[in-house]
Amino acid sequence: MQDGSSHQVTLRLLATSDIHVALHGHDYATGRAVAGHGLARVATLIAAARAEHAGPSVLLDCGDTIQGSLMGDCAAEAPVCGPHPAIAAMNALDYTGATVGNHDFNYGLPFLKSALSGARFPVVCCNVLTARGTTPDADRTLLPPWTIVRLDTAQGPLRLGLIGFAPPQITDWDHHRLRGAIATRDIVGAARHHVPRLRAAGADLVVALCHSGIAAPPREDDGENAAVALAAVAGIDALILGHAHEVFPGPAHAATASVDPVAGRLHGKPAVMPGVWGSHLGRIDLALTRSGGAWRVAGAAATCLAVARESGPPLPEAAVVRDAVAAAHARTLAFAARPVGRTPRPLSSGFSLLANDAYLTCLAEVCRRAARRLIAEREHPPLPVLAAVGPFKLGGRAGPDYFTNVPAGAVTLRQLADLYVFPNTLAVVRMTGAQIRAWLEIAASVYARQAGGQTRPMLSPQIPPYRFDVIDGLRYRIDLSRAAGRGRIRDLRHKGAPVRRDDAFLVATNSFRANSLIAQFGFAPDILLEETDLPIRDALGAALADPDFGRFMAATPPPPTWCFAPIPGARAWYDGPAGGPAPPDLPGAPRIRLCGRGAGGFARYGLDF
Repeated sequence: MQDGSSHQVTLRLLATSDIHVALHGHDYATGRAVAGHGLARVATLIAAARAEHAGPSVLLDCGDTIQGSLMGDCAAEAPVCGPHPAIAAMNALDYTGATVGNHDFNYGLPFLKSALSGARFPVVCCNVLTARGTTPDADRTLLPPWTIVRLDTAQGPLRLGLIGFAPPQITDWDHHRLRGAIATRDIVGAARHHVPRLRAAGADLVVALCHSGIAAPPREDDGENAAVALAAVAGIDALILGHAHEVFPGPAHAATASVDPVAGRLHGKPAVMPGVWGSHLGRIDLALTRSGGAWRVAGAAATCLAVARESGPPLPEAAVVRDAVAAAHARTLAFAARPVGRTPRPLSSGFSLLANDAYLTCLAEVCRRAARRLIAEREHPPLPVLAAVGPFKLGGRAGPDYFTNVPAGAVTLRQLADLYVFPNTLAVVRMTGAQIRAWLEIAASVYARQAGGQTRPMLSPQIPPYRFDVIDGLRYRIDLSRAAGRGRIRDLRHKGAPVRRDDAFLVATNSFRANSLIAQFGFAPDILLEETDLPIRDALGAALADPDFGRFMAATPPPPTWCFAPIPGARAWYDGPAGGPAPPDLPGAPRIRLCGRGAGGFARYGLDF
């Protein structure tokens, strides 16, 4: 090859993200087979994408890999010889490189290091640090900040740089496990430091593996969802994204001057975000030209390929993944079948956004009892003890089967994971009445505004439903005739008396909420009273095994903690579980009627206020 000549090659980037240990088509929390996700089915797409492409290709992952299903919990509780099952599957598929996501830190740093030690591919991240220097030059990173992979092509060698980024909020979200062990830097600031150094080390191209979402303006450059701002950093050629569980390119994203959701461009650079649980395979084809020994991007095509099929049989699972995780699958099935206790009432999240129900009452009582024991041990000043809880599985992008549904009777570990999805631990915070009201206003922002004489969607398309919380131990109404954040919380009372701004309470919640949502309000650090090492799922399992708790649940109907304020003539629609529990007949609930079938297999319910 002579200098001055021009040659072209197409580099194919294949990408996964947010697999959450969904390695093949089995939902351990429900015991059902699923056809629309799983790395084993993505592997079939990977094999086809590799076979049809004549040029070089690489397979990359963007994090949230080792946590998110009972298989991940089983691997964390009872480690065995050999690699973590998710890492074993990735080794079998010959991944080229990966980064870490926030949930990969949920089991703590020692477990993460152990899991990654089995990887036969580089795992990189430039903004998670074991020691933060006065400048990025003096930082010590937890993982290599970047790597360069040499690819041999017919047109000559291609040096591909891979650089990783995780949300800097991991030190808040898993503070109880990570405090003192790691620090973080802002994604964009870290990129501005490391990308030039990656280029100087000889990278011809740079691909950012960024576990971060595509936020809508005006938050597109915030610390957590920094993908758009990252794309503007000079020296980055393409981006693999994750964290938000969305599909990009795709219609879920609005077009802006910097976001092209049709072509899959951020600031003109190709980007993909391949969903969640192995729902999609991201693919970027980079048309590269080489002239004078230098490579440049001449064109790009970005898309996401869905595992789910609109018709016909499900996409087959690749044996290479099934074989790699067969032993872990068998262990997880036995793990999931362990008996835990009993529930005298059905516990379901299908209508938790419409009325206070037995499910959230159960979670609140578990947290409050555990908090009272902690408070008694620490001899804290006597204050009212409340509990902030929320449902985890609320359908949405995850589909019509993504609702908690545990019938009355015996409860297994599988169903316990259905009731409490994440390995959060108990936290107790001291809060004022004003702070609690602010929290509830954020919780109420998940709803769309309603008006008399109109029919509107019940939920806001801009706010994820997981922001919803109930603060049990109070009474209040939610007025949806008002705009979000503009006084929706009405008649906030404790034991019949109005809650004043300076009233003090102890609130039992989980470690994630204590270190994320509360921190977003700008509360003073000394508001955090106690963090514990008690997993709430363990506390819930112990409660379900306690006959006294069973008698409490059997005798106590869900209290009318909250309800919607009447809006004469207002109607809304809500997409809930298809074929699930009947709509609840609970005090304060709007009148709920089944209207038929909604989009995507959900059941469509009508609500009368």
